[in-house]
Amino acid sequence: LGSREQLGGLLAAGLLLGGLAITSLSSYPLFHSLAEVFSILVAFGAFMIAWDTRRLTDIGFFLFLGIAALAAGGLDLVHTLAYKGMGVFPGYDADLPTQLWIAARALQAVSFLVAPWFLARRCSPWRALLAYAAIDTLVLVAIFSGRFPTCFVEGVGLTRFKVVSEYVISGILLAALGLLARQRQAFPPHVWRLLRGSLLLTVGSELA
Repeated sequence: LGSREQLGGLLAAGLLLGGLAITSLSSYPLFHSLAEVFSILVAFGAFMIAWDTRRLTDIGFFLFLGIAALAAGGLDLVHTLAYKGMGVFPGYDADLPTQLWIAARALQAVSFLVAPWFLARRCSPWRALLAYAAIDTLVLVAIFSGRFPTCFVEGVGLTRFKVVSEYVISGILLAALGLLARQRQAFPPHVWRLLRGSLLLTVGSELA
């Protein structure tokens, strides 16, 4: 039964990726929106699972990451709406979604780096929610007020800040992986494999 479920999952994933690839050929903004909405739903779903199960364990690791996923997903939602061609934020160029993207990825990476701290202690859910709400607010204010570093220049391309930031974020994710590897005995083997795979795939996406 397990192999059949895995085969069905791989088939569904293949059909999804194939459909997205076809969509990208006809309308890139539509493809981008569908891909981003999928990742946002995953992030919000992770938060809901972590929030609903917060009283079942004294370990705050997954609750902390769930709240971080909600915050990063919120920035990703604004990034999706700000994407060129969406028309939600008139007067802004392609720098706006690029800034939102790099801010969300940095928030995600730092959260993974901090998360091992909560393997041996509880996470105060409301304090974490308020902290991440404040971080998202500060990031959005900095970006929309023009105080966030420029990440993309029309007609030129990515700025040095954006490129260097991607490497720094990848380094932070690898450092987080190293910290988790030292404490992998805290996870069931299949959970550790999923965490490790997730972080490695995230590093790959940053470098791409």
